[in-house]
Amino acid sequence: MSIWTIEGGRPLQGSLKLQGSKNAALPVLAAAVLTPSLSILENCPDISDVTASVDILRELGCTVIREGSTLIVDSRGELSCSVSRRHMAAMRSSVLFMGALLARCGEVHASLPGGCELGGRPVDYHLSAFEALGAAVSTDGSAISCRAQTLRGNVIVFPGKSVGATENALMCACGAEGETLLLNAAAEPEIISLCDYLRALGAVIIGDGTDSIRVLGFEPRRSVRFRIPGDRIAAGSYLCFAAATRGRVRIEDCPNAELGSVLRALDALGAGIRLGEDSVELDARAGLEGEVTVVTEPYPGFPTDAAPLLLAVCCCNRGQSYFKETIFSDRLRYAPALMAMGADIELQRSCALVRGVEKLKAATLTGTDLRGSAALLCGALGAEGTSRLTDAGHLERGYEQLERNLLSLGARIKKE
Repeated sequence: MSIWTIEGGRPLQGSLKLQGSKNAALPVLAAAVLTPSLSILENCPDISDVTASVDILRELGCTVIREGSTLIVDSRGELSCSVSRRHMAAMRSSVLFMGALLARCGEVHASLPGGCELGGRPVDYHLSAFEALGAAVSTDGSAISCRAQTLRGNVIVFPGKSVGATENALMCACGAEGETLLLNAAAEPEIISLCDYLRALGAVIIGDGTDSIRVLGFEPRRSVRFRIPGDRIAAGSYLCFAAATRGRVRIEDCPNAELGSVLRALDALGAGIRLGEDSVELDARAGLEGEVTVVTEPYPGFPTDAAPLLLAVCCCNRGQSYFKETIFSDRLRYAPALMAMGADIELQRSCALVRGVEKLKAATLTGTDLRGSAALLCGALGAEGTSRLTDAGHLERGYEQLERNLLSLGARIKKE
């Protein structure tokens, strides 16, 4: 449990080097057990979700060493095929170990994963993909077991877009005989990153970045060096922090091409956006005035993880904006806390109409999930007065050195 004290109304100023991507690092760490190998993973963020993945790797029998921003994962020894309930409950992405372990060991035993409570997030697509590749799946509602004497390539058609199910199917398919075709696959940048790592590990994959991905074969290599790309959601978060405080911030090592929908929305609100080769600068010192309509969608649509922060920015924008959440049914649970700060938000199911007010007022806040807590932090940074945010470790799951980074930009903030 962390308690953040935030003195609002101070414009953020300065530059920041972007952390490695949480959503790219987690599937790569799971894929490190796919075959006996040594993986040197550069730019791996030091966040609690990565720590939870490292705990699972060690429980399975891997040796893991951190050297600065580099993680060295040695999975060349004999591995367990079971993940404990305690470690599965630590985060949603623990489910990604199932596909890699099934491919390597021919079986895997686990429980349902934990993570932020954002509404229904079933693992049906994951398990159906394993069955399509020849695994027998059994579950009692909480424990899951998958077994396969031989995995065989097949056509897998996902009923809906799912990043995690696509990642799990890709890893499992690397252990299958013959070719596998994934249809209606997710196309997020993190899928491309995972495929780049799998190719470095010896997989032959084509089509990543589209909704049709082929796994054509796998000739395992014994070692691989791979760099985790920059975190597009963290980049969008810091830009929103700057916008909410009417500041000016430059983000270095930023994947600009992956931020298109977020940058367009901030530009529509009147923030000045300047792009460099691998950097982005936001200047909101002149204030914000404009309206946006945001509908969260799979990539390249507006990311669900960035919507809460942009909504917080819109609370003090001179205009009226509309948000519709289509990915997670309970994503908007943070909105009433912003309303307690004086935000004018009209909620209806998974939609929010936001009418900008002059200023938010400081309040005592409680975060309920990673991006919801970030949205409340965003609101508090721009508000009048000193807010207290109680956060049950959510922010540490996704943001590396968050307190230090905000202090370096001029925020008055303290974590206890």
